[in-house]
Amino acid sequence: MLDTMPKRKTEFISVEIAIKTDFDSSVFVKWFEDQDNYVAKLECDSHKWYIYFAPIPSKDANTTILRFSEMIRELPPEVRDCWDRAGHREFFAGYHVGGDPFCFAEHLDPDTLKAALDLNAGIGYALYPAPPSEIDEWTADVTAKHKANKPHHDNYYQPPCLHDFP
Repeated sequence: MLDTMPKRKTEFISVEIAIKTDFDSSVFVKWFEDQDNYVAKLECDSHKWYIYFAPIPSKDANTTILRFSEMIRELPPEVRDCWDRAGHREFFAGYHVGGDPFCFAEHLDPDTLKAALDLNAGIGYALYPAPPSEIDEWTADVTAKHKANKPHHDNYYQPPCLHDFP
């Protein structure tokens, strides 16, 4: 029965803090590195620098963005100035997307949207395929069993039909 097939989990991964800036950002990078974050600083097409990092997330994007917004509001003035002068500021939420649950829903509260807006920050989303799981082993096993039952000439392989699955 098809319902017994394991499914990849849909889940929240993290929220990255990202800025694009043409200004010196070494104070910004150093402050966040000193907080034990790996910070990537890359050259960028639209600005001189694209800087991003993903501090330890909370349980979901909503809670994480609220927490990060509070952290940014309380930055030391010289670090906050780097945020304020950036041409692009964003909270970038990442998710692994699979088939379990069938419908995955998360919501951003009005307070979260206002907190991002007050910091002149956008909110973006990245959807990544769920990492390999037991579904890959299950699919390989079913395919191997089906191939073992194929006619005995080399140029034939019929993919399993839905009724062929356990």
